[in-house]
Amino acid sequence: MRIAVVGAYGAGKTTLSRALSRITGWPVVPVGPMADPVRGRPLPLERCSLAQTFQLTLRRHEERVRGQAVLGAAFISDGSVLHEWVYLLTLARWTLRRPTGDGRHPDERRQAAAVGRLAACALAEMGQQMGHRYDLVVRVPVEHTLPSGAPITVEFQRQLDSITAAVLARTGARLVRAEGTTTARARAVVSSVVVTPGG
Repeated sequence: MRIAVVGAYGAGKTTLSRALSRITGWPVVPVGPMADPVRGRPLPLERCSLAQTFQLTLRRHEERVRGQAVLGAAFISDGSVLHEWVYLLTLARWTLRRPTGDGRHPDERRQAAAVGRLAACALAEMGQQMGHRYDLVVRVPVEHTLPSGAPITVEFQRQLDSITAAVLARTGARLVRAEGTTTARARAVVSSVVVTPGG
């Protein structure tokens, strides 16, 4: 069973993915941190430029696809192939909404528009493939407040959640919404796995 756990930053994807791994014995797809666009030069995500975030998106997408291929027919993908592209699209839109003339490079808006178009196209393609890549897609909605010191704002998190929901609505993939405590979320997923014919 190939399970994708999808949701915005801070929604609880990793916690649920680890819980499901403990319950099922299926591994979580290994993917490096969303940081350090140039290996060997540490840089946290919130300090990355749009171009650096694009580099990270490509690298993590490749790591995720490779990791899923190696694990074969039984794994849990914390974020799925959508995760980084949703973040990149949100960041591009966020950049375009910022007021001009605050010391930004004049090409930044043009770059953000181009990156946004690319991310939207990638998400459309990834969305069409979700039903082929995964047997079950688990949507984890935002139910808890962001921790203090989080690298994103509540508004940015809402945008991530909104874009994720919009992409999932068009995928045609088998989808379950996991809400409540980690235990309740895991129970919702496991009951969906149990009733899957041939799962």
